[in-house]
Amino acid sequence: ISPGYNKRAPPGEPGTPANLFIDLSVLDIDRIDEARLEFSIHVYFRELWNDSRVNLSSFPSESSKGYTAIPDTLVDKLWMPDVIFENAKSGVIFSLSVPNTYISVLRSSTL
Repeated sequence: ISPGYNKRAPPGEPGTPANLFIDLSVLDIDRIDEARLEFSIHVYFRELWNDSRVNLSSFPSESSKGYTAIPDTLVDKLWMPDVIFENAKSGVIFSLSVPNTYISVLRSSTL
């Protein structure tokens, strides 16, 4: 991570939105309520974005693989997209005894 890294600032030029790629896989349709026009699903949600402020040179021992997992101690120091699902009645992120997040950085600074 660059020395002047600001996790509150999105990657790229100031005032320009960051490009974000979303992968959403429906794992389970839990409930459908036709009368109330509601449904409940379980999904696997993945985000990809480019942040040139983060690169593999920060992790020289891992750079031969072309990617590396970001240690849990650094995850809270990174800019993260704030994704909103409009019209959702509720949303839950499962809590586990270990972090439910995996972030890796590629040579191209894609996270």
